[in-house]
Amino acid sequence: MDIFYIFTLCISAQFIEVYGQLNPTPRKDAEVDLSTRIVGGQEAAPHAYPWQAYLIKRLQGNWRFTCGGMLIDREFVLTAAHCIEGVSKRNLQVVLGDHDITVTEGTERFHEIKSILINPDYDPYTFDGDFALLRLKNAATLNSYVDVVTLADTFNDSGECVITGWGNAIKDGPQFTVLQEAAVTIVPVSTCESIWNSFNPITDTMMCAGNGAQGSCEGDSGGPMVCFENGVWVAHGITSWGTEQCGVDGIPDVYARISSIHAQIMSIISGGGGGGGGGNGNGGNGNGNGNGNGKGKG
Repeated sequence: MDIFYIFTLCISAQFIEVYGQLNPTPRKDAEVDLSTRIVGGQEAAPHAYPWQAYLIKRLQGNWRFTCGGMLIDREFVLTAAHCIEGVSKRNLQVVLGDHDITVTEGTERFHEIKSILINPDYDPYTFDGDFALLRLKNAATLNSYVDVVTLADTFNDSGECVITGWGNAIKDGPQFTVLQEAAVTIVPVSTCESIWNSFNPITDTMMCAGNGAQGSCEGDSGGPMVCFENGVWVAHGITSWGTEQCGVDGIPDVYARISSIHAQIMSIISGGGGGGGGGNGNGGNGNGNGNGNGKGKG
């Protein structure tokens, strides 16, 4: 297995630009799925979460839905590191402005990837530091259905939040074709540790949230957990991992804690000329031509 790590000094030494293949094997406990993934929620109003993105991966010539993400700057999408393991930038695209992934709505924008930046401290066996940035080849145009989300710079150990995604309705079940939302409550770290530490350690780059049978499932990985604070939606978490059975009452899902790496992300954005999320972009229509399910994207 060839792994090529190239430090992109012109952007930040805090992340690693990936040009080759990265194929670690995550640990799979009997009752823990470390490749998680909304269950128990409802359909979101179209474009209510305009920062919502999803990733499509080219497999055998077809473009396939793979994970969620969030637009944090006109040039950058934040997602989970485990979503892009083993994927080269030429076989990955970001889709913005979508709601129903089986219908061409005219609001979708396909973006090719300029570079993939993986947190160098990411541990694929425990999912510690499960962060990755995708730099878009063309900056996104911001409007009512494509916009950036504010990132949390402090950690809240309580509060009500919302998770969104197109993941499965149940484990190994059908994928939602329209964006789903579900309300979740942040679980105190001490409680989360008491539930999870015997299976997988809860680190300071993680946070937990749940709400009975509502939670994330396969396909939701990389998507946002946002909390409404002082009149603004703020992204606190990235869907990372959880129980093998989706939406188990009493067992919270685990999210990558954005505040733990906020400074590094902002350094990359400012150094990379991301434009701070304002102004007019350069289109971003992309191509995304595949033969799979959903708009030929797979």
